[in-house]
Order: sequence, then structure tokens, then C-alpha cells
Amino acid sequence: MQREKVEQLLLESTTSYPIICDNPKKIYPARDGNPAKIALRGLSLALPRGECFGMLGPNGAGKTSLINMMIGLTKPTSGTTYLQGLDILTSMDIIYTSMGVCLPRTCSGKL
Repeated sequence: MQREKVEQLLLESTTSYPIICDNPKKIYPARDGNPAKIALRGLSLALPRGECFGMLGPNGAGKTSLINMMIGLTKPTSGTTYLQGLDILTSMDIIYTSMGVCLPRTCSGKL
């Protein structure tokens, strides 16, 4: 259902959905004799303005890979995501002007 919703939204010229994931996939190439690693198999998702959204899933489900693509740390192997109507593949410089990202720090065990 989400894939159909995303396809319909992409046909519209304006949308009230600030985040639209259009089937982004991430595959890391084979290295050192290990096979290619599929980090994200593809996700179609449209989040309406004002909605609180959480991503849950087991280790290796692709949560961090999706976030890393959305904030510009990595590029999708295929597919893309639109933030406020801007494509993460071509408009990250503009997206950065309205985005804040807080990355967790590792704790040394001392509080």
C-alpha cells in the first residue's frame, strides 16, 4: 500500500508529505572474499507533516542505513528519498540548510 501511495504522491506537483522514500536500496560491494552486503532492500514510505514516526526492527534491518542516506552520509545504490520535495541525490546542500542532526556519542563507561 505504501509503495502505491508513494507512486501517486510522486505524480503530484505539490504534496504535504515532507518525507517520501522512493524505494531506496543500499548494497555494499563484495570485499576481501566476502559477498556483497545488502544493507537496505528498499523502502517505500510517505510521512505526512506533523506525524511522529519511529523505526523499529532487528539488527541488520536497514534502519541506520536509511538514516545515513537521509542525512547525506551515504548515497543509495538505487532509488532515492525526497525531503521537503528535494532529492537527496541532487539537493543535499539545500537540504542541509534546514536540517539538524544529532549523532550519539559513544560512552567510555564513565559518567
